[in-house]
Amino acid sequence: TMANSGYPIDIAISPTGYLVEVSYLFVGGTQFSTSVAFYNFGAVGQNSTDNLVSEYSYADAVVPELKFLSSSKACAVADNRLMFYGGDQYPESKMDVMINEEIKGVYFGESHVAVVFNNTDTDVEARYKINIYDASGSLKDTIYYADSFTDIFFDGKRVVVYGPDKCLIRSSGSMDKFEGGFANDPDDLGGATNSGITLATFQHYYGIDKDADDLRRMTENQWKHIFLDGFWEKCKCDSIIDLSVAYLLCDFAWHSGVKNAVKSIQGVVGVTQDGIMGPQTLKAINAQNGERLFYRYFKARQDFLYDIIRRRPSYKKYELGFMRRLFELYSLCYD
Repeated sequence: TMANSGYPIDIAISPTGYLVEVSYLFVGGTQFSTSVAFYNFGAVGQNSTDNLVSEYSYADAVVPELKFLSSSKACAVADNRLMFYGGDQYPESKMDVMINEEIKGVYFGESHVAVVFNNTDTDVEARYKINIYDASGSLKDTIYYADSFTDIFFDGKRVVVYGPDKCLIRSSGSMDKFEGGFANDPDDLGGATNSGITLATFQHYYGIDKDADDLRRMTENQWKHIFLDGFWEKCKCDSIIDLSVAYLLCDFAWHSGVKNAVKSIQGVVGVTQDGIMGPQTLKAINAQNGERLFYRYFKARQDFLYDIIRRRPSYKKYELGFMRRLFELYSLCYD
C-alpha cells in the first residue's frame, strides 16, 4: 500500500530516458519524511531489485520538485534544503544545501539552478535575492533584484531575469549586467523602448504593424531572440577572447546600435571602420591585451556619449544615466 511504500510526489526522467528519479512522502502519526529514489531501467539496473539503484531519506522534509540537469546530474528541492546528485548509472548524493528561508521559486538550467527568496538583507535595497548554484551544489553567485519578474532562464553561462518592465542579463562571476524597462520619452530619438529593444528593432523582427503596446507586451522569448540574434551574435561576442571587452561591445551595440559599436572598436584597434564585425576585426581585437583594450574602448564609448550630448542638447538630461550605466559595467568587470 501507499502507506508502506510512500505517496509519490514528483517524478523526473533523465535525458537518456533510462534513469528515473521519484520522491515519496511517508507519514506516520505526527511525523513525516521523504525519500528520493533512483531507478535505472537500462542494462545496469536489471541487476537491482525493482531497478532501484539508490535511495536517500530526509526526515521532516517534503520534496515537491525533482529535476535532471543532465544525464549524470540531478537535483531535488525540499522545503528546507536543496539536494544534488551525480552519476549516470548509480546516482549518489553529492551535496545538501540547507535552506533557512522560504523558497519563492526554483529555476533550472543545464548546469545551474536559481533559487529565489524574499530579500531580508537590510544592507541591500532589493525585493528578491536569487542564489545561483552549479550542478554540484556550489554557490556561484547572488543576484539582488528589485522588481517583479516572470521567469529566470539560463543561456550558456548567462542567467537572464526577465519581467514585464525590466530584464537583467548576468554572466557567471557577476561580470555582466544589462537592465532596462519600458519607456517612451519624446526626447529620445529611439522612440519607445522595452528592456533595451526599440520599437523599430521589434518591428524588424516581428512586423511593421507592431506598435508601442505590442512592444510593452514583448515576451521573454521574443526579447531573448532579439538580444542574442540582433546584438550578442551580430557582434560575434562569443568569438572575443576577453569577456569584459565582449560585454562592453554588446552594451555599446544595445545602447547605440551595432554599426556604431563596431566602428568604434575598429577605430580603437586600427582596422577599417566599416561597422562589420568580420574576421579581420576579430583578429585585431583578440590580438590586443584585453584589459588595455577595455580601457581604450571604454574611453571611446565615453567620448561617443559625450558627443551625442554635445550635438543634441536635449540629451543633457540623460547624461547621468549614461555615465551610471557605463561605470556600472566597468565596476562589474573590474572591481
